[in-house]
Amino acid sequence: MLLRESQTPSDRFALRERTFYVISRRLNSILSNYLVCTSWRFVQSRANRIAFVRAIQSARVDVQCTSCPVNSLPTSNYSSLEALKKFQKGACYCFSSKDFELLTGRKTVAARAALVRLHAQGLITSLARGSGLWLIVPPEHADRGAPPVLWWIHDFLSKKEASYQLALLSAAQAHGSSHFGVLETQIFVPSSRRVLEVGPFRLRFFAKQSLAQSPTVTLPTEKSRVRVSSKATTLLDMLRHAPAIGGVERAALVLGDLAPKLDPEDVTESLNAASDVAAAQRFGFLLDLYGHTRHAHRVDRWLSPHRTQRTRLDTSSSADNCQIAQRWNLVVNTSLESIA
Repeated sequence: MLLRESQTPSDRFALRERTFYVISRRLNSILSNYLVCTSWRFVQSRANRIAFVRAIQSARVDVQCTSCPVNSLPTSNYSSLEALKKFQKGACYCFSSKDFELLTGRKTVAARAALVRLHAQGLITSLARGSGLWLIVPPEHADRGAPPVLWWIHDFLSKKEASYQLALLSAAQAHGSSHFGVLETQIFVPSSRRVLEVGPFRLRFFAKQSLAQSPTVTLPTEKSRVRVSSKATTLLDMLRHAPAIGGVERAALVLGDLAPKLDPEDVTESLNAASDVAAAQRFGFLLDLYGHTRHAHRVDRWLSPHRTQRTRLDTSSSADNCQIAQRWNLVVNTSLESIA
């Protein structure tokens, strides 16, 4: 029950008779993050009571106490190991220092000391130094120093980069194209970030301005879920970032796997989101080359109102003495016969 100004005098008297209640020190930045006990005298005056109630409402915190008529507060006094088990029970392997403080009922200094002890024991590891985020290391993954990336990548990135996408070869692998052993997890984020290494895993981030508009799907993983660029978006991105994935040949090989599964609407939405004419020319050419005429026609229709310039299929190779694909105004400067 939330403490309200509209309570009757008898209710207020009953509350006054009970001496303790728990308030949140994180009330609209007035107090900090921990639950503490204080005397009813603090809210005895009308002015203080009104200010107190408004602060509670703005912070959306229910004031509860075992010693007053409001509902009993579910105490969170877990030990450190119990807190880790609680996180894991909810399939959450990435947690913040504040989450740990609230779950264990410790203050900042004590919680930090407990986290340092857990880290020294190899039970957790730090994510992104200074971020206040921690990763649980289950016993079966203690030798590697971290659990698989797909167990925790969503919890980690959704806290700061809600629009992230698993991208390029990592997205292709999530969609079922696993020709290549991906040695790093490739991720699109709104702005550039440093490479992150966690245990044996390497996370490489690419900045993408149209990230919010790019079609995505959410796929389940063994322990969690992950946001992945759609199949058509993945193929377009691989053609746009061909040097980062090992060349246009790799993009063509993945296209051979994913093109039969493409949704026509996904193709159009991905083209609109990327708004990259050169990538669309390469995309249409490869679809045409592999015999996916329906999708190739859709790309052709998207290109028709746009002014195309002659571009190379492989931007890293010379365009001298090469064939021209007139329909796509594309210089075919690499051989894809072995792939096709």
